[in-house]
Amino acid sequence: MNNNRKINKQDKIWNETKLKDCMKKQYIITFVAAVFWGLAAHGYIFLNKFCWHDDMKELFGVGATYSSGRWFLGILGETVQRLFGNVSVPWFHGLVSLLFLAAGSVLLAELFQLKQNVSRILLAGMMVVFPSWTVTYAYMFTAAYYASAVFLAILGIYLVWKASKAWCGMLSGAVCFCLSLGIYQAYLPLAATILLIAFLNDVIVKEECSFREHFMKGIFGVCTLAFGVILYFIVNQFFLYT
Repeated sequence: MNNNRKINKQDKIWNETKLKDCMKKQYIITFVAAVFWGLAAHGYIFLNKFCWHDDMKELFGVGATYSSGRWFLGILGETVQRLFGNVSVPWFHGLVSLLFLAAGSVLLAELFQLKQNVSRILLAGMMVVFPSWTVTYAYMFTAAYYASAVFLAILGIYLVWKASKAWCGMLSGAVCFCLSLGIYQAYLPLAATILLIAFLNDVIVKEECSFREHFMKGIFGVCTLAFGVILYFIVNQFFLYT
């Protein structure tokens, strides 16, 4: 009896180790694929300097911040300015933005429960070659900051969806949404869309879950978005009046 328990325990440990190794490999594949697609699609603009609209006057800044409701962009910009200095360097901002998008691709692949490497590689490609990023790189001075806003939006969904404790996930997710909106408000629809896709994916894939479980998880997700928006407006009012 003891030998059988020992063997079963060893088999369980071996299977868990094998699963972790497989997941690490998938993370690396997704991350590297995003960087590869990004360099292939945007490498030319990373290695050249094209000034377009605001980029001509914001070579050493981050653009409109507190006055436009982008208070966290202001905080980040001032912090970077004090530590390193803000300079619109294409290769630096481009590579940093790719790292954020690659990390976001890994979280998305986990949210959507993609098992095949081909699916993960294609998802990573869609993340970094989407036309809106071509436009964003025309305003290179702020590309890295906007990519961090995208990552925070995705991270917020991931935290609320994967948290073992619902209230803990809601709180951390709402903070991430708040910070993302504080950089650029346009990524709220992105977060809402990812939340909807994650919800529909769970309904289709997790057949063992009851209607109540799916419903409550969806409610928690929507409430997290709402709390994040409310928190953003509260902090925004604070910065506007100080």
